[in-house]
Formats: sequence, structure tokens, C-alpha cells
Amino acid sequence: MPNNRRTENVVSYFEKLPTEVIWMIASLCDHGTIVALASTSSHMRFKVLPLIHKQVVFWGQQDSLKKLLADFSGCQPLIKSRIYSIVSSAIIVVLPKPGQRGLRADRDDKADGLAERILEALQTMPNLRSLSLHLRYMNYFQEAELYHRMLFEGATEIQYLQISSSTRVMRRLLQTCPALTTLEIGPGFKMGRLHEIPPTVKRLGVTLHVESHLSSSVWIPSLKVENIRHIVRLNSCLEELILRDYEKNTIPFHPLSIKDGELDAIFKNALREAGHELSRLPKLQRLAINIWRGTSSQVRSHSQLVLLKKKDWHNNWYSDCTRRLGEALPHIQQICIISGNHTYWRGSRQMPNGTFLTEKRTMESGKKFPRTFNS
Repeated sequence: MPNNRRTENVVSYFEKLPTEVIWMIASLCDHGTIVALASTSSHMRFKVLPLIHKQVVFWGQQDSLKKLLADFSGCQPLIKSRIYSIVSSAIIVVLPKPGQRGLRADRDDKADGLAERILEALQTMPNLRSLSLHLRYMNYFQEAELYHRMLFEGATEIQYLQISSSTRVMRRLLQTCPALTTLEIGPGFKMGRLHEIPPTVKRLGVTLHVESHLSSSVWIPSLKVENIRHIVRLNSCLEELILRDYEKNTIPFHPLSIKDGELDAIFKNALREAGHELSRLPKLQRLAINIWRGTSSQVRSHSQLVLLKKKDWHNNWYSDCTRRLGEALPHIQQICIISGNHTYWRGSRQMPNGTFLTEKRTMESGKKFPRTFNS
């Protein structure tokens, strides 16, 4: 008991030390000691996180996020050079204010320096290679400040960029990443607003949404021909492509709701057109398509017995979709089609005869698929 009390006193004293002192001590510790420090409290975990994971994560509403970023950037130059050079990955998430639904400009909003804090934090990490920015809940003034400050920033060595932000911020970021090879575009983004995909990008992931329910061609945004055609126009050298339907889509289309072959014909036609457009990506090796996050009211009205009777047909239907795409794209090596939260269909080309085989697979526990094939 006395030893436990003594340990608690030491930890309490240690937490009260200035930030730069904690960083200096942590930089001299071995990995086991650093892990022990991180386990004492959330405060200590934030301080020593870069030494454990080589990654920093900042998330919160505007005020708390600014404080985190300022604390991170406020260390002495010597500490920065010793600690921050280790960091290779950063995630910054702006959380919404109560009741906020997206980018806005209310009467009480202002720039308030958040953009400056973000850029200062990024500048302290010279070896940053992976960056995830989720800025959808910045207000218009903060977004404008970030964009204008970025105009004076030089090139970075970022290779992986995941972004959920306004169009112009993303455009500016793409111009500052000459080494970029992987680009992930967040939900709700309209492909028509994207005017550039750098030629260095080999892996692209996009999350698409339904813009209208007036036409059957937009029921499946991940297979919408206009979206794929636009991607091909911007970068025809892609080796990996991930097309996701926005998870909040309410899509009135599901294989179990097909009647008299009408929707079946619609989907197969969309699949054929998508395959034709994708064939214009001669270097494409891997393709993932995420369809039907929602379930139609028509499907929900079926009894469980009817669904069970259709189960085998349902599996064969997805397998057939995967196989058809594989046959339409002779250069493709792997295709994944996800249809729910737990299963997906994978097609792989077998060598040396080039046969395209499909199989149903179960996703690993806790893993959200598809993100990237190697993650």
C-alpha cells in the first residue's frame, strides 16, 4: 500500500511538470517506460503518443481542438527536433458544435485562429507522410482562413492524404503534395467539383452520395457512369480504385427486392456501363465497390422465411456481379464487392490461365472494409 501511494504521488508530480520537460524526459526513455507513462492518464498518453505509435491524433470542437494544437506546437525548438521528427502520421478531426450539420456561417462565427493552429502543428512534423483531415465542421470563416494561409505554404512530402473538407481546401492541398500516391476523399463529395487528381496518385478511394432519386442510373452512386468517367478523365493511371456509397444513402434497390427482372436489368446495365468505363484504366489492378449500405422498405416488409428462401439466390447474384466485372476487365487482378456489414464477395484472377474465381468472405472483426487493400 505505501508503495502504491508513493507511485501515485510521483505520477501526480510528473503530470504537473511543464510540457517541454515531460517531452525531454520521454525522449530519453525506452519503449517499455514510455508505454508505462502513457498508461497513467489520458494527459500523459497525449504527451507520449508520438513516441509509441509515430502518430498524433487531434480531435474536438473548435475551442478544445485549438488548445490541443497550441499545446502540441508550443514546445521548445530542441524538443520539437527530437520528438516531432519521429511522427509520420497525423489525424485532425473538427467535431461539430451541438446542432451543427455541416459547413456554415452563423452570425457569431469567426475565423478565430483555428486554421493557424492547424498549420503550425503540421509544420512541426518534418517527416509527416500520412495526413487525415476531417474539416467538414469548420465554419466558413475558418475554412477561408485555412485556404488563404495555405497559399503561402510550400510543398510537403505527404504520400497518403485522407480529406473531408471543402473543395477549394482539397484543391490547394493537392497542389502541395507532389509525392502523393494515395488519396481518400470523404463522404458527400460531388465528383463534378473535383478538377484534379495528381498523376502521382496510384490509389484512389472516393465516397459518393445519391444526388437524385429521379433516375434509376443514380440509385447506385458507386457505379454511376458519370462518376467513373470523371475519375478516368482526371487520372487514367490508377492502379487501385475504391468506390463507396455514402453510408447514409437510402437506396431503393437491393437484390432481394427485384421483381420480374426489372431492377435486375437496371443493375446489370449499370454494371456493364461501369465495366466499359473502368476498362479505360489500363493499369487498374484492384477494384473495390461498396454498395447498398441501406435496406429498402420493400425488403424489410418481407418475412424472415422469404429472405431465407432467397439466400442462396442472393449469394449467387453477388457472385455473378463480381464475375461479370472480372470478365469485362481482363487486366484486373482483384475485385471486392461489399453488400453489408459482415460479408463481401471477392474475385481473384488465377495464373497462368487467367481464370477469374469468386468467393464469399467474412470481414475480420472490427475492420471496416473496404478502405485500402493493404490496410
